[in-house]
Amino acid sequence: MLSRKLLNSSRLWGRTYVGGGLLGESPSSWLERSRLPEKLAQSAVAFNEDGLAVLDDVLDERDILRLRGQVHELFRTTGAATPNATFVVDSASRQTRLFPKAHILEYDFRSAGPSGFDLLDSTNNDSRFSRMLDAILKPTGANGSGRLAGQNVKVQRNAGSGGCFPIHYDTDGTYDSRKLTCILYLNEAPVEGGDLVLYPYGGPRMCVEPRLNRLAIFRSDTVAHRVLPCFSERYCLTIWCSEPPRDQPVDESGEKEVLHTFVNALHAVTGEKEKRALRQAIEERPLVRKLLTKYALEDEWRQSLIESHDPSTERDALLQSFEGEMERIRSFVRLLDAHPASPT
Repeated sequence: MLSRKLLNSSRLWGRTYVGGGLLGESPSSWLERSRLPEKLAQSAVAFNEDGLAVLDDVLDERDILRLRGQVHELFRTTGAATPNATFVVDSASRQTRLFPKAHILEYDFRSAGPSGFDLLDSTNNDSRFSRMLDAILKPTGANGSGRLAGQNVKVQRNAGSGGCFPIHYDTDGTYDSRKLTCILYLNEAPVEGGDLVLYPYGGPRMCVEPRLNRLAIFRSDTVAHRVLPCFSERYCLTIWCSEPPRDQPVDESGEKEVLHTFVNALHAVTGEKEKRALRQAIEERPLVRKLLTKYALEDEWRQSLIESHDPSTERDALLQSFEGEMERIRSFVRLLDAHPASPT
């Protein structure tokens, strides 16, 4: 029987705080002044095992303080920030819907354009960040083939009134080509709540407490994550590193067809060795891993949706979509459980 306790243990990154004054500096060489290359190299092996890494004190202190100041000023002076929304793709119809959240505003450089703040704009435009991650972490292949070709930056302000994010993936692999999510925390003081929770498949969840100059990196398409309710202001800058853009969305029907063939083959397999091999092949499919993660986290996933949205007809529709998805997942799990493999 598949266990709902698949992801039931935790690791915790403790709180510390880096203070200091706001200093001006040319933005052109912030990457060279950073400690990012050495810290990435130190975490490369762990990243390739778990699909995630957490790095502290990444930027030069002058740059992180200036970046923090520009983000604060951006939200204070611009009217271009918009409410964050939960993006839902229905697995059956492939239709998408947006469900806005309360208490969380964001500035997306892709849609809003340059901010007028030099360090922020240079962070959005400097693709050396993506190329560095590609060369050291090799998220697209063992040879580090330079597939990370672009990046998009978004900055967020959580007002601290319980604002949070539900469990989700940053891409389902069909509508965009995101490979890495990188979150840099910019809080002036310790934050009450607002922890990032990462759920690597088959491993312990990791709780990451937001602190100034901490960078969390994880695979956009395979690591589920959420943000816990936050009760003080919380600022962060997110960089998504992507492969070259696709000409059109990926058709997921091919993956589903392969999965359907695999599952049907279980009916015809009688040998225990063959059955174990086939079931393992099924459970290693990326789509299946996502389904099993959602199955294991069903109650927590549902609660995270409730916490992330105020009561409304929109939230009711979001929960109805979730329940429909869970019924399909439970049917799939029952089908797998009808063909158990004996232990070796």
